[in-house]
Amino acid sequence: MSQQPLLFEPQPQSAGGDFLPTKGTQLALKLLQQHPQAGEVVVLVGPAGSGKSELLKLWAAHQGVVVRTLSDLQQLSDEPVCVVDDLQAGLSEDAQEQLFHLVNKTRNEGGKLLLASREPLQELVALPDLRTRLQAALVAEVQPPNTAELKQLMVKWAAERQLNLSAQVQKYMLDHTDRSAVHLAKLMAALDKLSLQEKRKISTSLVKDLLK
Repeated sequence: MSQQPLLFEPQPQSAGGDFLPTKGTQLALKLLQQHPQAGEVVVLVGPAGSGKSELLKLWAAHQGVVVRTLSDLQQLSDEPVCVVDDLQAGLSEDAQEQLFHLVNKTRNEGGKLLLASREPLQELVALPDLRTRLQAALVAEVQPPNTAELKQLMVKWAAERQLNLSAQVQKYMLDHTDRSAVHLAKLMAALDKLSLQEKRKISTSLVKDLLK
């Protein structure tokens, strides 16, 4: 059997971007290089800050579509390729019905559907028919970056902003803030802005002032 061509080959993003391939995203990246194919549903599952949303943005951009949210489900009936994030935000009965029809449409009409949730969707869904459909979905777990990977991200972002980020500052930021790539990216942007406004070098003192 010949190998299927890669659907996309992601590149590390600048963080204005928050995504850099890590051990925790390996399984999802491998899956997304071949799937979803026609008629398939893929679900990425993982905690906040693990990189799910960034993966969805990359895949959606490659497909020429935008990432939608739970509130958009009703509007997706005519779209052959759909990417929906943040399904854990509250799956009402109506939302489950809309998702059921979207999954059915994808399977029956050869569409492609990529979803993301913090928890396995079967645990959030009460509608029996939808739970049955989701059992056939391809699922990949996404894990948050470890400390070494977060440091790698911080160094990359600092270099892009031409900031000198010492090991001491890195440690302080990791010890005193939420250890998620999304949060640290926002913190880096705020730190850069404060440094320019106050004409101060990046230091633990500056980080302390920012976090007050």
